[in-house]
Amino acid sequence: MKKYRIRENSIVWYVQKAWKPVTLLAVIGLIIGGLTAATAAFAQEEPGQDPAREIITAEYLQIEENIDELPKPATWDVPLEDNLQIFIAGLCDEKHIEPELVLAIIERESRWDPQAMGDNGASYGLMQVQPYWHEGRMERLGVTDLLDPYGNVTVGIDILAEKLEKYDTLGEALTVYNAGPTGAEKLYFSKGIYANEYALEVMARAEEMKELKQNGNGM
Repeated sequence: MKKYRIRENSIVWYVQKAWKPVTLLAVIGLIIGGLTAATAAFAQEEPGQDPAREIITAEYLQIEENIDELPKPATWDVPLEDNLQIFIAGLCDEKHIEPELVLAIIERESRWDPQAMGDNGASYGLMQVQPYWHEGRMERLGVTDLLDPYGNVTVGIDILAEKLEKYDTLGEALTVYNAGPTGAEKLYFSKGIYANEYALEVMARAEEMKELKQNGNGM
């Protein structure tokens, strides 16, 4: 399964790294191993000393010492694993979308089931993405499996961001996400309806989701 990551050096990326000491120690080990050859000369000059190890260990200890002061990753009381929630929040932060909106879409579209298939097998995963219409987008984002929850939300959030940028209101954007551009125009916009039932439900649920935010202050 392909692993998708939050943009390196973003706030969420830094928080995830800081809150995984075991992972960080493993990375330190790999870095030290890679630098051993480069620092051999220094080690020979001062037997028993490894400058690379000392520098990296000092940096890690500084992070560990201040870890309580770092912003903690936020999660919500919803049936998604914490790492996926943090991943979603990171993507939303990059695209200036409220993560509660994405969580509300996931609940409405798939009831939190990453293996959900809808529209007679045309729609996949958490955000019910249709590969027929988004093959180019998937290729651009490096996603090959829409039943991988990380890949699915990567594509779904990108679609949502595009709709939010194109349309004037949140209601219109959500209506198009639900019905497609042609369906939204024919069934709703042409009749003066700019937020269908789906859009209204998602918007209301997104507001409720804010009350489910827990144990974090960094998002």
